[in-house]
Amino acid sequence: MRTLFCLVALSFAASGWAEWSLNGEASSLGFATIKAGNVGESHGFERLSGSVADDGQVQVQIDLSSVDTSIDIRDERMREFLFEVATFPRATLSTAVAMADFLALEPGGVKSALLDATLSLHGTELGLALPVSVSRLSDHRVMVASARPVIVHAGAVNLAAGVEKLRELAGLPAISEAVPVSFVLVFDEVVAAPTLKISDARMRMPIGAQDKTVAYFSATNTGTEPVVLKSATTSAARAVELHTNVRTNGMVRMRRLKEVVVAPGETVEFAPGGHHLMVFGVRELEEEVTVTLIDERGGRLDVPFRVFKLGGGG
Repeated sequence: MRTLFCLVALSFAASGWAEWSLNGEASSLGFATIKAGNVGESHGFERLSGSVADDGQVQVQIDLSSVDTSIDIRDERMREFLFEVATFPRATLSTAVAMADFLALEPGGVKSALLDATLSLHGTELGLALPVSVSRLSDHRVMVASARPVIVHAGAVNLAAGVEKLRELAGLPAISEAVPVSFVLVFDEVVAAPTLKISDARMRMPIGAQDKTVAYFSATNTGTEPVVLKSATTSAARAVELHTNVRTNGMVRMRRLKEVVVAPGETVEFAPGGHHLMVFGVRELEEEVTVTLIDERGGRLDVPFRVFKLGGGG
């Protein structure tokens, strides 16, 4: 696995080595069982977690209690008799990254690798060679997928007795101890939130039957580097855009902005007559809504905006 995470790290060399977090919702790990000679079934785990730390330590954790075979009684039996989750609640893949000379992957790039990994499961440690495909999905996301199934033998990880117990309970003639495993692991770069102090954040209630409105705030950069705001989002609306008002030939027109730069120590006002957020497809608003400000690095800052009515102190 050392090779894999060298590739992952250098895929983002331009932004420096940073911490990465496993995206559990976008990741999956599955395994297959063969019973009664030729009956195959596929299963998986619902909860995965993990990280690549800034010191190069890598861990991927599998919550064994989240095993999902689509049959409740079988899930219960696997938890109790196979994995014995009361004593061994999780399995772990771990390694340490060695920063070596690998070509950086561009977004959309794919590279194959053969990884050396250690699986810690049921009180044992097993070395595995994992053939994988490493894909750089975006500037801040990398996917690692098994190129072909990896066979894990139950006896090698102290699970043979559990397999036999499952066979006995199910009344089967046999359950294979050779288990094919496949996975898709998606890692997101952990990006620090923008160094902005936000004050007087407010969103106007839409007028009449309109489904669009505006929002204002003050942003002060408390850091030592410029913050470049690129976008914003909220669950309370379909879309949020950065806008400003410009005067041309005595007429004021609204113009969309690609970005707003806040220099170190500077305060930028988003206020009537100037910069503002345009909010489209507004859904029902409560007294307060959360808007997420996003900078050019992908850093996100959740900001509570109070909702006001026109003429009501906005």
